[in-house]
Amino acid sequence: MNKLSHTFGQLRSLLEWPSSKKAQFVLALLFFEQTLYWWSLQFAANLSDAFLYFDIVQLDRKSTNFLILLGITFFSYLCIPFLKKVWGETPFYEHLAAQNFGLSHVYYGYTIGLLSLPAGVVLAAAPVVGFIFLNRKAVLLAYATGLMEFIAILYATLSGTIDYAPLATNITGPDGQLLPIWMAIYGFFAAPHLLSLFAIAYYILKLWRERENEVQRLSYTDSLTELLNRRSIMVNLKKVWKQCQLTNKPFSVLMIDLDHFKQINDSWGHDIGDQVLKHAANILKKSVRQLDYVGRYGGEEFLIILPELDSEAAAKIADRIRQTLASEPTKTDKGESLLITMSQGLSHFQPGSTLNAEEVIQSADQALYEAKAKGRNQLVIATD
Repeated sequence: MNKLSHTFGQLRSLLEWPSSKKAQFVLALLFFEQTLYWWSLQFAANLSDAFLYFDIVQLDRKSTNFLILLGITFFSYLCIPFLKKVWGETPFYEHLAAQNFGLSHVYYGYTIGLLSLPAGVVLAAAPVVGFIFLNRKAVLLAYATGLMEFIAILYATLSGTIDYAPLATNITGPDGQLLPIWMAIYGFFAAPHLLSLFAIAYYILKLWRERENEVQRLSYTDSLTELLNRRSIMVNLKKVWKQCQLTNKPFSVLMIDLDHFKQINDSWGHDIGDQVLKHAANILKKSVRQLDYVGRYGGEEFLIILPELDSEAAAKIADRIRQTLASEPTKTDKGESLLITMSQGLSHFQPGSTLNAEEVIQSADQALYEAKAKGRNQLVIATD
């Protein structure tokens, strides 16, 4: 179970894999596909009526070639760890894997028809997934060499130098329609690509979405306390101010400052100071309603927006927060208890008020200053 968890943990960092690991991943997928292709030729050769659909001589030759390609992939996979010891990490490994993938698949397409469904799937889908996962230059170069191989084989086919789809004797029936057995063969050859490319693309895009969500979350969240950061709390303040103007409802703003926080940092160190900030932040989050906004305004200052609450209702919440912090000490790493208090300034916006959002903040800040001047560990409500 632990091994499985470790494997999934590694897959979650797929986009950050080094070149060697990405290359081995591609080669492992290619090896699996090539094994299926080689096995399919062995299966076809043992069919009693194989001669009706396959060129038996070509079936034997191409089976050998398929096995050689399988061996090249396996050898490339094994070589990468040794090359890594000599060269270290280099994009060459991704070039090696991409070239192996591209050239071998064009050859597979040639054996059953370059204009068939499997060939189209690889030409269209593989580069897209490759650009997401691999080094772009490696994918571009592999696509260029594969395309040249494709054009060369197509030209040789049109000039009569080689046969189109040499494995087949009959691809279409008298009516010109694709025979059912070849429909099945094309589906079989296309399926590994469709499944593996779809799975990789889905997983990588899922990681991208998660990363994007995380970046977005970090853009409005304080990394230490996981509260809203200053920019975000101010954006929400202006939003609440506009809503209250439209709905004709009040709101309150509570400005909080941890008392003597500088002394805590000086006496106990910044690590303990960070623990105190996180402890206070947790108390703030637990003490408010779901519709309230809690943010770190800066340093040891916090800001709480309380929509639809007048100063009397907001003062009750503020007092509950202050008493909770004063009664729940911070536990240090050494097991010691550190009791802290807070000073609070409360301002409110009443319907019809001419105060803008910034002035509501200034009013709360002034009330906070008065609370600190009066001895701290108390709430001061701003006067209208």
